[in-house]
Amino acid sequence: MTESATQFSRPPVTEIVAAIQFRAIPQLTLRTMIDVGNQIAGYELDSLQPELPPIVEPTPRQPIPFGLPQLRLSEGLSHRGIFRRQDSRFVAQLQRDRIAINERGDQAQRAYPSSQHVLPELDLLGKAVDEAVGAGVPYGPRYPVVVELTYTNVISAPDGADTAASALARVLRPLSALAANPPDQSLEATSLGMAYLIEHDGAFCGRVRVAAQNVASDAKAQQPIISLSITSRVLMIGGLPDTRVAFGICHDAAVSRFADITTPEMHQAWEQTQ
Repeated sequence: MTESATQFSRPPVTEIVAAIQFRAIPQLTLRTMIDVGNQIAGYELDSLQPELPPIVEPTPRQPIPFGLPQLRLSEGLSHRGIFRRQDSRFVAQLQRDRIAINERGDQAQRAYPSSQHVLPELDLLGKAVDEAVGAGVPYGPRYPVVVELTYTNVISAPDGADTAASALARVLRPLSALAANPPDQSLEATSLGMAYLIEHDGAFCGRVRVAAQNVASDAKAQQPIISLSITSRVLMIGGLPDTRVAFGICHDAAVSRFADITTPEMHQAWEQTQ
């Protein structure tokens, strides 16, 4: 990861999720999930939830394929195991084709989540899953297909931004024109979605997806609150040597895009350090 990337002393990030999609495990049993939970220190299997759909990231100018239901040819679970760490800060997830680690921060305590925290935890989870399914099998985390980093940011609108449109205009560069030409005051909610290509060695390898919307209003401060999600995905294609390199590309792309689309006013509020 690039050390010279934009950094802030008080970033608005509240949660980071790192995930790896891999060649699906044919039979993911409850016994396997329990074995994995026993191998990742400090975590306990908390619940079973429905599987997440497969990550689909088409090549440029290609439509997203219609997702047909997958045939179930085994007696394995079609659920996602949720493992919670004892300190409640980290959550691990496991399903037949994916592992993930969530870290939630505490902005009030200035305890911010970081990819430097979640990636080592994800590495330990991947090793535990590989050990549980056994050596010599052609599936599991040792056969990654896509890596993904998601940064969730919760942003309080700056002083004077008392409407949904004015808040987004003061926070996001692509909407800055709204500050000079505000829409009708009856506009209650607005959102923004964008996707940017990621290249490695001059070739397509993934995308950064940005989603922003006003989600609530701080009644005490009478200011809108904005949710800004940045998801960076890299396909394990084109000679990428391992997931460490792929996550480095994900991180750099997400951080640089966050800096590009947010305004200098907000950079100052978040105390930019570099």
